[in-house]
Amino acid sequence: MKRYQLIKIAVILFCLVQALNPISLSAAGLNLEEIINSGLKNNYELKMARENLLSSRLETREKQGYFTPSLSFSGYHTETEQFDPTWSYTITKEYSASLTQPLFNSSLARDQEESLLNERTREALFLEVKEKAVFDMMMAVFRICRMLSQQTITEESLKFVEKSVSIQQKLATASYGSKIDILEAEVELARYQKENRQISNKLSLELLNLSQTTQQAISIDQFPSVESVSESEFNDDFPRDAQYWIDAALQNSTKLVQARLKQELGHLDRDRSYDTFKPTMDLSFVHTISEDDSVTSGTVRDNAIKLSFSVSFTPLASYYQLQRLDVDQAVLVMEETKAKKELQDQIYSQLESLKISESNLEMQKKWVVKQEEIINLYRKGFEKKHFPISKILDLSRKYNESMLELAKTRIDTWEIKLQLFYLSGLLDKKAITYFSKVNH
Repeated sequence: MKRYQLIKIAVILFCLVQALNPISLSAAGLNLEEIINSGLKNNYELKMARENLLSSRLETREKQGYFTPSLSFSGYHTETEQFDPTWSYTITKEYSASLTQPLFNSSLARDQEESLLNERTREALFLEVKEKAVFDMMMAVFRICRMLSQQTITEESLKFVEKSVSIQQKLATASYGSKIDILEAEVELARYQKENRQISNKLSLELLNLSQTTQQAISIDQFPSVESVSESEFNDDFPRDAQYWIDAALQNSTKLVQARLKQELGHLDRDRSYDTFKPTMDLSFVHTISEDDSVTSGTVRDNAIKLSFSVSFTPLASYYQLQRLDVDQAVLVMEETKAKKELQDQIYSQLESLKISESNLEMQKKWVVKQEEIINLYRKGFEKKHFPISKILDLSRKYNESMLELAKTRIDTWEIKLQLFYLSGLLDKKAITYFSKVNH
């Protein structure tokens, strides 16, 4: 007896430890970071964005190369035969090589600035594609968790109805029920079987899609059930201050980064307009070799140093161009202001949705507990022939719907938090760690 009591105490302690240390996605065998990294590695859109970024970096180096001396080679060879008034045959040859160093060329500097801005734009686009890929994969994981919870709850309801049908059949055998009651119970049982089959099929397809995206073999066993994950696990250090998310979004949002880069490109175009009033200056060294057998049988060689400059502009067109660029710049500023306003509104909306969702979650928990008490009382009364099976089936259906709604709300809170990480540009920096951690 003492040994039995010790075993019982050990089991109770183990259950308490599990309750105080709820498992997370990683603890259940699902390595979220590994899945994300594998999905990014096999994402073709991200690969193309990375190649575009590499192309922009090479373009920047290309523009820098135009500041170095340029080499040019030219030459011609002509043979002329004259018939009248006297016959003659002339061969003329000339070859030249030149080395030109730009001394002052504002367009070269602007081209380099533009290439640097294009590189930063491609980098922002790369991060945008990466964040979207991470967001989609994490949403896919949450969808699987949602479907898995639906499957688990439906299976439990199915077992409950199966047991109720068995009891009803025994009561009917003892002349305490009718065939209509048995048929009603069997119809309800078939409904649950159909729902369970549909959820299982959707779950298999969603799991297959995630496996194809990540190129990893992912099984259902790696995912935790919703009942084994406490939402308090994600509430300890989650920021609730709207200003925290807004400040992060203003600093990290790829949309805002691209809006600011467009403004810098607008300023660059305006500087180009002013550059038309500046001269272009080049210094060249030219070496020429020429030979003309009609004049001399020798070869003439000469070297020349040439300083050249030019200025060309159209005053009227330049004036209206500057006016147009000022208007375009004002539009770009309004685009950034609009993007900021939209981000702030979305963050406030998500935080309010999170507050409502968590409040609903607490209310649903209390409602489910009451339903469990009621259905247990009716179940005992049903076994003692006090209530018809229709009442038990109706309560079972309502309890099933409440459990499904509870699971849905819990996953909704996860998705809302994920949206906040995504909007603020912290998805790749903090979200993966947040949803993978184990609460000790």
